[in-house]
Amino acid sequence: MMHVYGACVAGPRHLEAGRPCQDARASWVSEDGSLAVAAVSDGLGSERLSEVGSAVASEAAVAYCRDHLPARPSGRDGLACLRGAFRAAWDAVAARARRMGEPLGEFDATLTLAVLSGGRMLWGQSGDSGLVAGMADGTYRLVTRMQRDEEGRVFPLCFEDRWEFGALEGVSTALLCTDGVLEGMIAPPVLAARGADPLDRSKARMFLHPRPDDAGRLAELGEELAAYLSAYPVEHIDDDKTVQVVFDDAALPALQNESYYAEPDWERLYAEARAALYGTGAREAAPPHVVQRPHRRRLMLQLRRLMRGKGHRDDCLRRVWDQARAHRDRAQG
Repeated sequence: MMHVYGACVAGPRHLEAGRPCQDARASWVSEDGSLAVAAVSDGLGSERLSEVGSAVASEAAVAYCRDHLPARPSGRDGLACLRGAFRAAWDAVAARARRMGEPLGEFDATLTLAVLSGGRMLWGQSGDSGLVAGMADGTYRLVTRMQRDEEGRVFPLCFEDRWEFGALEGVSTALLCTDGVLEGMIAPPVLAARGADPLDRSKARMFLHPRPDDAGRLAELGEELAAYLSAYPVEHIDDDKTVQVVFDDAALPALQNESYYAEPDWERLYAEARAALYGTGAREAAPPHVVQRPHRRRLMLQLRRLMRGKGHRDDCLRRVWDQARAHRDRAQG
């Protein structure tokens, strides 16, 4: 049977500024438990009413799938339905803007949508939120790409020509998350930049390998997840944080060798990036050519934070996670 849990946590930056959380999530599971739909949406921080846009978009997309998806969606019919869901989401945002008498651009938001049934996942993407698939064999796959221009500006839902859709077989679990979680935790850009696997599998594993009894503790899982996201160090994620996890308790994923889930070797990646930026044996003082490569400088800074904060950060997060799990185990016992 399919199950969904998640959490949406306001970022420290928004809390300090007195702004609402601009992320939103929505989900639905069919009555017989054979099909699940989940969505996350991230309102653009530059727009005044984007928290309304994200909520409307995610809810409208899931509602459309609930009303129009066949019980066993095929690739062609299912993807046509997902495109209809994106159109319904955009129309719903536009209708809300008209009712409120506000410019439509003030509601801009991203949208990531996933449908999981019988090992098949259908997905749709608009913007820079993300979707990671947990395959039946226990491996992970980053399914979506971040839709941004060369200046780093995101393409929100209004850019219909940027919408992407696809299907993937052999999926056991799915993780949907907004860009703060994707870049700050699950897929730090420094990994792909160094030619490594883009995923930090040690983090992804916490979401994509559910326990056999998790289906009976969905509310507690959501609370644990909210506590975990709230405790995440601000130097790594200062944005809003939203996660949705979809899984089938009748088809839990297998496990790879433990080495597959090991944390990336941040020290090695840092040393390689430093050598590429400054030259082998050079001091860590920015030479003139660094000014022409600011993106590489930013990656270096993120790597340095990841490396130097590794021990404290991981101890803190594991403590929060373990305490939440222990509380749940005591309640179950």
